[in-house]
Amino acid sequence: MSTGSPPGAWSHPAFAEIAAEVVRHAGLRIPAHRRPEVEEAARRAMRAAGLTDPRAYADRLRDGRLAVADLVAAVTVGETYFFRDPPQLALVRDRVVPALAASRPAGHALRAWSAACATGEEAYTLAFTLEQAGVGERSRVLGTDISRPALARARAGAYGDWSLRGPERATAARLLRREGGRWKVPSRIRARVRFEYLNLADATYPSPGTGTAGVDLVLCRNALMYLEREVVAAVARRLHAALAPGGWLLTGLADPPLGGLAPFEPVSTAAGVVYHRPAEAEPAAPRARPPRRPGRPQAPATPPPAAAPPPPPPPPPAPAAARLPAAAPAPDLAGALDALRRGDWGAVLDRAGALLATPEGAAALVHAAANAGDPPRAEALAARAAEAHPLAAELHLLHAAVLADAGRLEGAVEALRRCLYLDAGLAVAHAQLAGLLARAGDQAGARRAWRSVRRICAALPPDAPLPLGDGRCAGPLSEVASAQLELLGGGDDRG
Repeated sequence: MSTGSPPGAWSHPAFAEIAAEVVRHAGLRIPAHRRPEVEEAARRAMRAAGLTDPRAYADRLRDGRLAVADLVAAVTVGETYFFRDPPQLALVRDRVVPALAASRPAGHALRAWSAACATGEEAYTLAFTLEQAGVGERSRVLGTDISRPALARARAGAYGDWSLRGPERATAARLLRREGGRWKVPSRIRARVRFEYLNLADATYPSPGTGTAGVDLVLCRNALMYLEREVVAAVARRLHAALAPGGWLLTGLADPPLGGLAPFEPVSTAAGVVYHRPAEAEPAAPRARPPRRPGRPQAPATPPPAAAPPPPPPPPPAPAAARLPAAAPAPDLAGALDALRRGDWGAVLDRAGALLATPEGAAALVHAAANAGDPPRAEALAARAAEAHPLAAELHLLHAAVLADAGRLEGAVEALRRCLYLDAGLAVAHAQLAGLLARAGDQAGARRAWRSVRRICAALPPDAPLPLGDGRCAGPLSEVASAQLELLGGGDDRG
């Protein structure tokens, strides 16, 4: 590759045409800082095709003599491993699958789709998770990807140690078989998973022929963030259409929000915002859905200038719907937390006067209002709670989440600033700001926020739960931060 070109410049004009074919075929964003990476991938594809001249390669791509898919496979290198993002997997196991079981006929075979599955670790993880939820033998998983070499590795079902990195390594090692120096997926799991080629940017789905119609659950994680905005909108509409009524879509923490792009019902949970396709008539029982919880807002603000103190110790274990205080809860709070666990939002809201007296009670109250589907009341209660307890960082975080869910992003940013003023070591709050900044087009601000995330997480063990992170660990969030910094052109800057 030429070393005389300015940063971000193509070494040969034909590489711009080659990149345009990638964008046209796969909808990928190729900002200037990714051009050297894309050019190197193109050179690998050229060598595989027996070519050395970029112009000849571009001509062959354009006239169809060479498959663009081979080039796209070289450009898209999937980053995945077994049991990535444990909070989302717990949500699938403990909330989504029971909700689906309650809304489907007896004996229904649950159909799940791992979109952009790369080398298959996520698809197999999903099959394991469905088995843990008690529906293993009545479930089938489809894994799709744009890279045929990655799909070939997925079908082989044999992996190295790198695929078992992350906080759930022990879980993966227990479930896989060690054989011949490789980790192999058990045959009963492989029998429930099939892999097929699919380009998310193509209008070829949903389709009964490919198994992408009438799906109960879709995981499309950490793929949408690499696509052009108009492609994301089209993919969101097609994924919504692929879901059966009552189905669920889970995306990655760093993926763009989809609520305004397709007629989903965004549902805020402890694992982030997930997307529901409402059924014709929702079940009356409140437990038919995962408990909603104000989500992690993804919008603009600059992290506060104050130096970040060491992050506070991880909070004690908490139930999914609310975090228990360290001391024994007062009767009103204990009753409210019990009602939250039962999904009895009205019982929590009936205690409003008493619950607003403590930060823990106020948090439970805001969760209940959001879960009850009453955004104005949730917003009003969140504002009152933050005003009543101005030193409680969690309440400002909740206020920001409620405002972001309502589309009031400027207010959400201000609430997050107040939260970080109180505790600049909250990695999850910096991550939320980073997402909002990127969404607003403030790349410099987003880079600053993601660097804060990476700095805070680096001071913790990879499997350490993050304060106010609802089970999220430092290692996975640090990986998200690094990936986002690469995407934003700040991956090498450790400042």
